[in-house]
Amino acid sequence: MSPGTVSLATSAARPDAMDPHRLRRRKQLLDAAIRVMQRTGYHEMSMQALAEEAEVSVGLAYRYFRGKEDVLLAASRPSTSSTAA
Repeated sequence: MSPGTVSLATSAARPDAMDPHRLRRRKQLLDAAIRVMQRTGYHEMSMQALAEEAEVSVGLAYRYFRGKEDVLLAASRPSTSSTAA
Protein backbone atom coordinates (compact mmCIF):
# COMPACT_ATOMS: atom_id res chain seq x y z
CA MET A 1 0.00 0.00 0.00
CA SER A 2 1.39 3.39 -0.91
CA PRO A 3 1.85 6.18 1.66
CA GLY A 4 -1.34 8.08 2.29
CA THR A 5 -3.56 5.20 1.20
CA VAL A 6 -6.19 4.14 3.69
CA SER A 7 -7.36 0.53 3.83
CA LEU A 8 -11.09 0.19 4.34
CA ALA A 9 -10.65 -3.35 5.67
CA THR A 10 -8.38 -2.48 8.60
CA SER A 11 -10.93 -3.86 11.05
CA ALA A 12 -10.34 -7.37 9.72
CA ALA A 13 -6.92 -7.27 11.34
CA ARG A 14 -8.01 -5.71 14.64
CA PRO A 15 -11.53 -6.75 15.66
CA ASP A 16 -10.65 -6.00 19.30
CA ALA A 17 -10.34 -2.31 18.39
CA MET A 18 -13.94 -2.04 17.13
CA ASP A 19 -16.87 -0.49 18.93
CA PRO A 20 -19.83 -2.70 19.95
CA HIS A 21 -21.89 -1.84 16.87
CA ARG A 22 -19.06 -2.83 14.53
CA LEU A 23 -18.49 -6.04 16.48
CA ARG A 24 -22.18 -6.96 16.10
CA ARG A 25 -22.10 -6.16 12.38
CA ARG A 26 -18.91 -8.21 11.93
CA LYS A 27 -20.56 -11.15 13.72
CA GLN A 28 -23.64 -10.76 11.51
CA LEU A 29 -21.42 -11.02 8.43
CA LEU A 30 -19.45 -13.99 9.78
CA ASP A 31 -22.63 -15.86 10.72
CA ALA A 32 -23.98 -15.24 7.21
CA ALA A 33 -20.70 -16.39 5.68
CA ILE A 34 -20.84 -19.64 7.61
CA ARG A 35 -24.39 -20.29 6.39
CA VAL A 36 -23.42 -19.57 2.78
CA MET A 37 -20.29 -21.75 3.01
CA GLN A 38 -22.33 -24.60 4.49
CA ARG A 39 -24.71 -24.44 1.51
CA THR A 40 -22.29 -23.77 -1.33
CA GLY A 41 -18.77 -24.40 -0.07
CA TYR A 42 -15.97 -21.86 0.22
CA HIS A 43 -14.98 -21.88 -3.46
CA GLU A 44 -18.52 -21.17 -4.64
CA MET A 45 -19.20 -18.45 -2.07
CA SER A 46 -19.06 -14.88 -3.34
CA MET A 47 -19.03 -11.62 -1.47
CA GLN A 48 -22.33 -10.86 -3.23
CA ALA A 49 -23.90 -14.04 -1.80
CA LEU A 50 -22.50 -13.18 1.64
CA ALA A 51 -23.98 -9.69 1.47
CA GLU A 52 -27.36 -11.01 0.35
CA GLU A 53 -27.42 -13.57 3.18
CA ALA A 54 -26.49 -10.89 5.73
CA GLU A 55 -28.98 -8.43 4.17
CA VAL A 56 -26.34 -5.75 3.69
CA SER A 57 -24.71 -4.13 0.68
CA VAL A 58 -21.62 -5.66 -0.90
CA GLY A 59 -19.78 -2.43 -0.14
CA LEU A 60 -20.49 -2.87 3.55
CA ALA A 61 -19.17 -6.44 3.46
CA TYR A 62 -15.94 -5.12 1.93
CA ARG A 63 -15.63 -2.52 4.70
CA TYR A 64 -15.20 -5.40 7.13
CA PHE A 65 -13.32 -7.92 4.98
CA ARG A 66 -10.93 -7.52 2.04
CA GLY A 67 -12.38 -10.61 0.37
CA LYS A 68 -13.64 -14.09 0.98
CA GLU A 69 -10.21 -15.32 2.11
CA ASP A 70 -10.34 -12.82 4.99
CA VAL A 71 -13.86 -14.00 5.78
CA LEU A 72 -12.70 -17.62 5.93
CA LEU A 73 -9.76 -16.75 8.17
CA ALA A 74 -11.96 -14.72 10.52
CA ALA A 75 -14.63 -17.44 10.61
CA SER A 76 -12.04 -20.06 11.52
CA ARG A 77 -10.68 -18.08 14.48
CA PRO A 78 -12.29 -18.38 17.91
CA SER A 79 -14.26 -15.30 18.93
CA THR A 80 -12.38 -12.94 21.22
CA SER A 81 -15.53 -11.11 22.34
CA SER A 82 -16.46 -13.85 24.79
CA THR A 83 -13.01 -13.73 26.40
CA ALA A 84 -12.94 -9.97 26.91
CA ALA A 85 -13.09 -8.88 30.51
